[in-house]
Amino acid sequence: MKNTKLLFTILALFIGIGLGFAQTKKKPAPKKKSPPKAISIYLCNSEKDKVYHKYRGCALLGKCSNEIKHIISVSELKKYKRKSCMRCNKK
Repeated sequence: MKNTKLLFTILALFIGIGLGFAQTKKKPAPKKKSPPKAISIYLCNSEKDKVYHKYRGCALLGKCSNEIKHIISVSELKKYKRKSCMRCNKK
């Protein structure tokens, strides 16, 4: 009789400890929002040109007869709706 009471007491202790650990799990820290990435993009200010360039020295950008714009934000780049230059991306 004493052995069974002792056994139930030990089991209750282990179950209680197990439940206590399960309830005190740490919640993951919330992910911080990263600041907008700074970019450096060049584009020819021409209606004919449909691409933006990663490098100022790109050969295709050298053919631009209009003003070359330097863009440093993603939101500004989205206004122009252009694709990336195939030559700049190979480097």
